[in-house]
Amino acid sequence: MQSDKRFTILMVEDDHDDRHITESFFKEKGYNVDLQFLDNSDEVIGFLEDCGIEGKFPSLILLDLNLPRKNGYEVLKELKTHSQFHVIPVVIVSGTAYPEEVKECYRLGANSFIQKPFTDQLTQKKIEIFVNYWFEITELPEVQSHTNIAL
Repeated sequence: MQSDKRFTILMVEDDHDDRHITESFFKEKGYNVDLQFLDNSDEVIGFLEDCGIEGKFPSLILLDLNLPRKNGYEVLKELKTHSQFHVIPVVIVSGTAYPEEVKECYRLGANSFIQKPFTDQLTQKKIEIFVNYWFEITELPEVQSHTNIAL
């Protein structure tokens, strides 16, 4: 990643192995990315509200579909109907990619859908492509909090 700009990724993932692989890859490659993790889908809105108080939201959210408590569909729907959070790009990450799942995620406002690979080598390749696309090619919105909106 060539950019000097620092990006923040919120990864909502309850699988600690997936989190570890992702975090290790970013560190190994020296990407200028701050990874923040939540494994509890119930904490997403509160976490983002806290980010709003601090004045800076994540650049991107990686959201697993199969989460305990609220599933990824419910979280995605909440995010995309929220007055402030709807502009934050959300990339769905799932172990499966059934056509109905993919279609439903896009219907709910997902910005991308990625099926999890099942080998470390494939994971690293997909993460590299992901980083190049989202942080080198794509222009991400700077999402700032609105002080007049009650959180």
